Amino acid sequence: MRRRAVVVDTRAWLRDPAPLFRVNVDGLRNAMDAALGASIKRFVFTSSLVTIGQNPSGVATERDALDWPDAPPYVRTRVQAEALFLQ
Repeated sequence: MRRRAVVVDTRAWLRDPAPLFRVNVDGLRNAMDAALGASIKRFVFTSSLVTIGQNPSGVATERDALDWPDAPPYVRTRVQAEALFLQ
């Protein structure tokens, strides 16, 4: 039996970003903990293009950290979620 779950809130327009952090970061943490507790063999994490920083060469890759200090809350949640997953 395959089980699937999606943990992401894309409502970048919210005035209060708290729900974005609750779902995109805390929700991911909860999903990962549950997967580990259930001995899930595969966990697919799909991030977002917004987590990739600029590269002076003009060709950016996943190794280029986001360098946008005033990034909007949605972007910050995606960066935090990716860091959490990679940790």
